[in-house]
Amino acid sequence: YFVDRIFDLHGSHNAPSKPLQSVCRVTRASGLEKSQLQGEGLPVVQYGEIHVHYDTVATKSRSFADPFIANKLQKANPGDVVLVTTSEDVKDVGNPLVWMGSTSIGVGGESLILQHDLDPVYLGMFFKSNSFYSQKLPYVNGSKVKRISTSNLQKILIPVPELRVQKILGENLLVLENLVKSANDGLPAEI
Repeated sequence: YFVDRIFDLHGSHNAPSKPLQSVCRVTRASGLEKSQLQGEGLPVVQYGEIHVHYDTVATKSRSFADPFIANKLQKANPGDVVLVTTSEDVKDVGNPLVWMGSTSIGVGGESLILQHDLDPVYLGMFFKSNSFYSQKLPYVNGSKVKRISTSNLQKILIPVPELRVQKILGENLLVLENLVKSANDGLPAEI
């Protein structure tokens, strides 16, 4: 709700919409098993971790892999968005991770790397909006495991306001996400 409200307040709903394929260069990631994650080596991210351990924006990897394995993986560079294409429920298909670390990170299976010229946080937050959710619904398939194909994902329309507006939206949404997370973390401790 808050994501869509802030998008509307800053006028992104009046911006021209473009299919993701026209604003993102998409690379499919593969080749990293959960069993290959370790505490040292080169930084990597595996799709299951994005669902469970990361907020929308990350600057540090929580997992690493042996350089022999990590060097074979597709890489997300700072500012790229990693998008999970598989989940147990429809809501989490398309879960984003905006990689803002100082170096590239190896990306393992069931995810896409989006390179783009948009504001990275704006793009990441778009994947948490109702607009994205409603557009992805017809394209998500599977019974036990839900997934979206690269070709169908690229058909989804994203509003593309000028870069200045994208930055404002991204900053505001990140502040809001951090406030919500802080409240969610703090309330159980207070109770």
